[in-house]
Order: sequence, then structure tokens, then C-alpha cells
Amino acid sequence: MSGQSLEDYSTQYIFKLLGMRNTRIFTVLSENQNFGSRVFGQSGDEVYDLYHLEGVTGDGAVYSTTDDLLKWHYGLLYNKLIPAKLKKEAFLPAVLNDGSKSYYGFGWSID
Repeated sequence: MSGQSLEDYSTQYIFKLLGMRNTRIFTVLSENQNFGSRVFGQSGDEVYDLYHLEGVTGDGAVYSTTDDLLKWHYGLLYNKLIPAKLKKEAFLPAVLNDGSKSYYGFGWSID
């Protein structure tokens, strides 16, 4: 809809807005694949490569830090990303056609 990739849109309108300088949406097609930190496993100092989950975007491709996730939390809490009214609706369960409730909306689980 915006004409931008999810990666570019998220960087411009979410990550930069909230000051999330260490968060990226990463795919094999990403131009900037330079990640400054690597994770060391529990079996010594063996470096584990990033997993490439092709076809998965959004939650499966977001790489962040605890500091940036706190910025995300505050951005959501203080309505910097979406208006309070819309946020309130997002946290309500949706009623499905059969009358049952779904506790998943806006890409996150609310149950």
C-alpha cells in the first residue's frame, strides 16, 4: 500500500520514530546485512549463524535488543505508534462469525 518494503517502512515509521537504532527486519534480500553482535551458544564459544526463514516477515524477521524492545513498549504504552482508541480496540478479543472469540489481533496475541 505504501510502495515500500516492510523493512523500509518499519525503519522509517516505527524504528526511527521510537529511537530504536538496533532493530532491523532482516531477510536474505536485505541490503545491509551487517550485524555487529553475534550470539554465543551454551556449548562454549561456538558462534551460531542467524537462521534465514525465507517467506517469513514481521515477527519472524525482526531482530532487536532489550533496550530497543523497551522503547517499543513505551512507544505503544504512550500512544506514539497508534492512537489510544485504536490501541484499546486492538487489545479486545475479536468476535468470529460463529460467535467464538479470537485473542489474536494486530499481529500479537492478547490472551
